[in-house]
Amino acid sequence: MNKLFVKKSELSLVNGGYLVATEKAIAVFNKEFVTAQKEAEYLITLAGEAKGKDFKGKQPDNFEEIVKRVRETLSNKKQIEYIETPKAPVSKTNNALKNEALAFIEYTQRTTNVAKLNNYLSRYDIISEFEEFGLYFDDTEIVKLNKIYTIEDIKEAALSLIDLL
Repeated sequence: MNKLFVKKSELSLVNGGYLVATEKAIAVFNKEFVTAQKEAEYLITLAGEAKGKDFKGKQPDNFEEIVKRVRETLSNKKQIEYIETPKAPVSKTNNALKNEALAFIEYTQRTTNVAKLNNYLSRYDIISEFEEFGLYFDDTEIVKLNKIYTIEDIKEAALSLIDLL
């Protein structure tokens, strides 16, 4: 069993997907890397299939409810307003507070989503390390992959599935 340090630019798939160290054309294997690549393939394929689908769906309209609302609307006469209903004051401060509260809620949601994504993506640390530094591979097994996925591919798929992860 020989250990071979392989960088990102030195790894490729040949002859239908066999993982090799390109420079020496040696079949290589790293269990963690191969497992992460197979999980990435699943995630990316799932994201592709889920794109544009509606998983929340809509509640069907209820005809009886519509009939009931129409009858209520037609039976209620407009009430005469003897005293004018007060109108909400227009205030820069109210609007600013409302906008600030909405911005904070949006910030909190984005922060939660980022933490959720980072936690999920940590399972692909081995691919990140490989892209940044390289990894040690050995020649104990011959493995076949469909593609070598990058962290960017994985991040894009995870972002599209954020609500489902």
